Amino acid sequence: NRAPFSVSAAQYGKFLCDLFNQWKAAPHGVSIRLFDGLLSYYLGHSKGICALEKSCADYLLVEWNGDVYPCDFFVEPDRKLGNIMSESLSNLKHKRDTSFGLLKRKLDKECLDCNWLHLCYGGCIKDRVFSDNPHPNKTYFCEAYKRFFEYSNQWFKEFAESLKRK
Repeated sequence: NRAPFSVSAAQYGKFLCDLFNQWKAAPHGVSIRLFDGLLSYYLGHSKGICALEKSCADYLLVEWNGDVYPCDFFVEPDRKLGNIMSESLSNLKHKRDTSFGLLKRKLDKECLDCNWLHLCYGGCIKDRVFSDNPHPNKTYFCEAYKRFFEYSNQWFKEFAESLKRK
């Protein structure tokens, strides 16, 4: 559930646009993962941000005691895949792919019809699966991302093209 002090989608969208204005003034001065990832995408590479990719990152989180979880945002008893001391990595990965990994592929109809699907793919699962979210197959921050993508898209296209020409 969202905490009372959690940022709203509208606040987050404004924040992203404001931060982007600061960053684009000197895009090589400070690394901001979201912006770097989007620039990488516009240059023809992976975004490198699992929240914005078609599928979740292909990794497992292993705790100190060997317990294995599908993601660092889901270290919860009901998400535990097993223990590396008693199960093979391939079996644990298979469990991840056939349970948790499928969640990212479930998209709201609005996502499937969205102009920005190729940039967010429904967002991070952690921002979908909580009881306050009326649309569990799209990110709570959908409006924030739409606002930001609309705001920044042209700049990313032009900047990426200028880098390609160099």
